[in-house]
Amino acid sequence: SHKKPLPARASMFSAVVPGLGQAYNGDYWKIPIFYTGLGVSIFCWADNQQQYDRYREMYRQLGDNTYEGNLTEDNIKWYRDQYRRYRDYSIIATALVYALNIIDANVFAHFSTFDISDDISFNVDPAMINPVVPQTSNFAYNSQQVGLQMSLKF
Repeated sequence: SHKKPLPARASMFSAVVPGLGQAYNGDYWKIPIFYTGLGVSIFCWADNQQQYDRYREMYRQLGDNTYEGNLTEDNIKWYRDQYRRYRDYSIIATALVYALNIIDANVFAHFSTFDISDDISFNVDPAMINPVVPQTSNFAYNSQQVGLQMSLKF
């Protein structure tokens, strides 16, 4: 017999080891997706950090008058700032993929107890309607009227 997964346990597993919450829920096909997302964002993070360090070193050499390249000071500053911005975006992307991993494990653990049945119906039937009319005079107007009743079952 298969026990229903607990959402808190699935979240904790995914927080400790990304993808473990999906394995706990039985959603094995999602694990490569999260590892690919984490891998790409961490690779971009490392590459942009390396380029940022390179242009930061060039800018430092420019201040020490030891720079022997052909880029201008404005170009070096622009590249340095761009790679720092891209590195920051990569850090945010890594955090978002990691958080999405935890949220996915929690949500789909909750969905494991969700009733999915084929009984989805929409009915329109005639019905007697009791109108609600404010009493503005001494006698009340309470006559029933014929109308339509709609019901949605899912």
